[in-house]
Amino acid sequence: MRSLNLTEERQIVYSYLSSSNKSIPAIEHLLQFVHELRNSSETQLKTVAQSLSTRNVLRIAKHLKESTSNYHSQLRDQLIRQTSAPFLPRLVQDAFYEALNKSGLEVNEQTITSTINWKESSMNDNNNSLKSSFEHAAKVPFTVFYENPIHSEIIQQMHESFLLGEHLLLIGPQGVAKNRIVDHYLQTLKLPREYIQLHRDTTVQSLTIQASIINGRIVYEDSPLIKAIKEGSVAVIDEADKAPTNVTGILKSLIESGSMFLSDGRHVYPKETGNISTIPSHMIIRTHPNFRMIVLANRPGFPFLGNDFFLSLGDHFSTFPILNPPRESEIILLQNFGPNIERKKLEQLVDVFTELRQLSIDGIISYPYSLRELVSIVKHLNMFPNDSLADVIRNVFDLDNYNTDVMDRLRAILHRYGIPFHVENRTVNLGISHPLKLIPKQETWQIMTIDGGNIEQSSSIILNEKSNKQSMKIIQSINRTDSRTKNFSELIYQYRLPLDDTTYVHDLNVLNENKSVLVLTGNPLSLWIFKLGENQAKKIDLHSLFTDNTNQFTTPNYQLNVIPGNEKQVIVGDLTSQTWATVNLDDGRNSLIQSTISSSSPITQTITRKFNEMLSQRNTSTSRSVYNPTNGQLLQYILNYNSIHIIDFIKNISQHIKLPFAIRHVIPFGDQWILTDHVQQSSSSYLFNINNEKKPIISMIQHNLDAIGLASSGGYFNDNSLWFSSSNDYLAKIISNTSNNLIVERFKRIKIISSGDVPPREMYEKRRLQTFINKQHSLIASFYAKNEIDKKFTIKNDIPDSSILTYIELIDLKNHLITYIPIQRPQQQNSRSSASQHEWHMLIKSGSGVIAAQYNDGSLITIDAHAIIHHWEIIPSNLQISLDAWYKNTNQSGEHSLDIEYLKGGKTDLSGPKHGKVDPENNPHVGGNQWAGGSGGRDTAGLGGIGGPYRLDSGHQVYQVPDDVKAAVPEHIRKAAKELGQKVFKERLKEIEMSEYEHEVYEKYLNKISSEIKMLRSIIESLEAKSHDRQWVRHRTTGDWDERKLIEGIIGEKSIYKYRADVPPEPGSPQTKAKRLRLVVDLSASMYRFNGVDNRLERQCECVLMFLESLSGFEHKFVYDIVGHSGDEHSIELVKKNQPPKNNKERLKLLKLMYTHTMFCSSGDNTLPALKTAIDALQAEPDDTVDERFVIVISDANFDRYGLSPKVFGKMLQSNENVQCFAMFIGSLGQQAIHLQQNLPSGKGFVCLETSQIPKVLKTIFTSDVLH
Repeated sequence: MRSLNLTEERQIVYSYLSSSNKSIPAIEHLLQFVHELRNSSETQLKTVAQSLSTRNVLRIAKHLKESTSNYHSQLRDQLIRQTSAPFLPRLVQDAFYEALNKSGLEVNEQTITSTINWKESSMNDNNNSLKSSFEHAAKVPFTVFYENPIHSEIIQQMHESFLLGEHLLLIGPQGVAKNRIVDHYLQTLKLPREYIQLHRDTTVQSLTIQASIINGRIVYEDSPLIKAIKEGSVAVIDEADKAPTNVTGILKSLIESGSMFLSDGRHVYPKETGNISTIPSHMIIRTHPNFRMIVLANRPGFPFLGNDFFLSLGDHFSTFPILNPPRESEIILLQNFGPNIERKKLEQLVDVFTELRQLSIDGIISYPYSLRELVSIVKHLNMFPNDSLADVIRNVFDLDNYNTDVMDRLRAILHRYGIPFHVENRTVNLGISHPLKLIPKQETWQIMTIDGGNIEQSSSIILNEKSNKQSMKIIQSINRTDSRTKNFSELIYQYRLPLDDTTYVHDLNVLNENKSVLVLTGNPLSLWIFKLGENQAKKIDLHSLFTDNTNQFTTPNYQLNVIPGNEKQVIVGDLTSQTWATVNLDDGRNSLIQSTISSSSPITQTITRKFNEMLSQRNTSTSRSVYNPTNGQLLQYILNYNSIHIIDFIKNISQHIKLPFAIRHVIPFGDQWILTDHVQQSSSSYLFNINNEKKPIISMIQHNLDAIGLASSGGYFNDNSLWFSSSNDYLAKIISNTSNNLIVERFKRIKIISSGDVPPREMYEKRRLQTFINKQHSLIASFYAKNEIDKKFTIKNDIPDSSILTYIELIDLKNHLITYIPIQRPQQQNSRSSASQHEWHMLIKSGSGVIAAQYNDGSLITIDAHAIIHHWEIIPSNLQISLDAWYKNTNQSGEHSLDIEYLKGGKTDLSGPKHGKVDPENNPHVGGNQWAGGSGGRDTAGLGGIGGPYRLDSGHQVYQVPDDVKAAVPEHIRKAAKELGQKVFKERLKEIEMSEYEHEVYEKYLNKISSEIKMLRSIIESLEAKSHDRQWVRHRTTGDWDERKLIEGIIGEKSIYKYRADVPPEPGSPQTKAKRLRLVVDLSASMYRFNGVDNRLERQCECVLMFLESLSGFEHKFVYDIVGHSGDEHSIELVKKNQPPKNNKERLKLLKLMYTHTMFCSSGDNTLPALKTAIDALQAEPDDTVDERFVIVISDANFDRYGLSPKVFGKMLQSNENVQCFAMFIGSLGQQAIHLQQNLPSGKGFVCLETSQIPKVLKTIFTSDVLH
């Protein structure tokens, strides 16, 4: 039967709604969108369209007719719910959300801030009001429920569907409070509940009739479902996905027609049905008008191993996908369970579980840690506050102790969030303080007021709106790591922004009010915003804000400034073009600051002329801009010219001022400025104040400020004395300011900070904003390169000098102490030269290798060239409080309270190392010294034992011998085992003709991707787990009582039990068809040429090796081959079908072949012919040999150079509906890969610039097509 066309379905919908011929915009939008999905050529959208049947369209239309709110949001939410979009495969979900966005139904992440009062629903009940029942009050559920935004919103939506007469389906993973939500809803409305839980052995009979033994007699009673039908209760059917689909299928007729036939001959009919003469009245059950069903089911797929209830019966219910609550809702909920727990600890737990859930979604771990476990932990902490968090969470995570891979991953995640799970040898590594002789010296600087400064023009700031569209993106993870898990130091947190290799860090700033960090990055220009302690960031795209002025002579140089008292807007400047703009932090909107000075003014003419001269003569820019963070003023000037332009962002005015002298240098000085004239030999300095809007005040300072390396001021002490920094002083401050004199108190340095012949002021200028003072604690923090530090203060550091990037210098003015805290280089960058492009760029900007900012509480934020952000706590009193809390959290004193005694049974004597016997059936062997590949034994090759010659894994569970037993092995046994192990190792190498060097090379590759291989194998094994689901074995004398043998049990028979076991396939049963995969790799010359830029060839080899290792052992499920292409050929056979590499030598040989071909091949690209050949080859294979066909293309995205069109490539990826094609881009020059991905069909292209991303991409492909 053909599907309805748009006209026919529109007629049915309006007839169903009893609506007039007048069209309803919401209904028209719905119909148009649904038919666009059905007629789409994309496979993913066709998959979603199957869920939007005419029945579901009618359901959504009924909601839209009744709703009085904005139909766009209502329609979007209904479509997402009825398609169960949150549980769709990733590719299908992305395509569906993109289709919604294109249709004007944008899918935005919304933050819920208030609880919805669903009890006062605005929906019209139209005589369908729910009536509370008092006849069965005992059946009304009672549960503890705490209101939270997300659950209240779900209940509101459930209530609306209930009022419209719908049956409900709540679908979601375990532990997300599905039962609690339903019970609270029914409890509030005082509706009686009939509860039934299904399982794998539920039958049609047990779903409708239940047998029980009463007084020794078997009595058959109506099931809760039939009772609910008769009495008008709400039938809550739990675990509906566990029952066979033929059992739950009887619900279909009950919902559609209201009728159902029972096994005892009775019939269920709607109340409206008249008398049926052929059926006795006592055999008819009338459906009560108040009867409703609420069905609960787990999401489909591994690890729940249930049936896809939504696929078979989903469109008969109003569907509600239930996920774990968003972060804020989850915290609100946990605060009710743990009112005595501080919010910071709850946030810590929520963040840990959020990451664990994502790992479960990605297929990396199998268990989906849910709200249930989180609530249990919080309850424990609330009841026993003295228990350490590390001990409490063991109740949840120690279940994975025997799975080493999972435990290592869990431990790493918990440590990253500051939970000392299974941590030994915790230490305190605070900076060492040294006594410092601080003798203040006073001197007098004479000043003299001069005339000559005039304000030539003044006007308001004019903003030219550059972008009126929101350009903000949520970055889910910025790789936050708690730095105090194992060791306590001044470092609190570390963050790493996910930047490309071509992106530069330009500036850093902070917002004190909400403890936010701002980072400005370039190429492309972006602004990152995140709150301290959180792992999520907002990213504002600013790439089109400024005109691209970069060329072979200039490099972009951007600056970020915060306006005092205004934390909604920031100032971003391009110092190359001297262009400035404002950026709104709430929505990302930005505007250029338009100069209000007329084009005929001297400053404008001078800037234009000098800038053009600079470009033509290849000189550095002579136009400068200096921002004063104290008064919010931006001062622009031309080197050696006597005009300045000041923009005051607080007063919103722009002024052009002419001076009586030409300027060489400008320094912010409190809320004033210090200007230095251009005379080189006898330069003078001037104190400049523009706070008087009528006329600036200029005072000459009769003191050589260049001689002391004056840098900048950082504000005022509590006594209103202005402090400033210099290369000659730890600190200097102006303690008296009269009309003629400045009384200056200086704390001089023992060693003057300087560098060769560079004048102190010129050298120190780069570090102007890198000195900070905390007025309350009289603490000064500065940043210096390690070659500028007196070695006597740093000789006690345990960190190698090569690992240190720079130092934080702390001066305690109260206690006269000096402390140097080392800032280490990122570990992955230790081998890189300090003169790398990124680090050189940072050194030019800061002089110390980092950019820093300070919060009002005294803590510091730093960022290095590799976008590693550190949060430092330096105030001594705060450090002591944190240290006390750290000791309490680690609870070191209580760890020795439990003693474990190992009971050693059996023989433990060692007779000498040997290989052992090989079990042909590969049964598990624990203990003993007979079998090879056993566990926990002695002498033989295996795992977890003692005295064996080498490790041998037979694929079974590992049992570990205690460490004290292993330590007691005699030395001669150890030596003999090692010698035998080396002998077998060399024989193995000889067997595969592999040298020890080649073995080391292969192991080097393998070790780099070992975790990714395990991750990918666990993803593939999830398919195996479902096909190997254990079955009930009946007629046993032990196990669970078989409900089918109640009578036999009464009369005394013993074989009335059952248990689950692996049931081998029946002889002659057909084997499942394998999936057909072809991997097309890029062996072109550009892979070798640009490997030094982004490691693209190295990454491709790792991907191929990961592919080979992960699919090893799954040849019965995946038939694959690997081909390559280059400028010479379009089909280079690397791995033949059904002939994968047999050993490590063959795999290494394949990698060498790939490397060698890229070295010697001709330039050119054959991506399109290679893809066309792969598609044709897979299509030509007989259908009876394969199940599905897939082609995965690996490319470096270097399409522009060879004139390849993304549109042509995209069409070819979709050219054959029988062969699913995908592309992975593992290399990119600039934004090549991202732009190419954006121009491909949805879900067909993936950017993988890190090897760790490849398993997730393959998992996305597999779960979207292979595993389903």
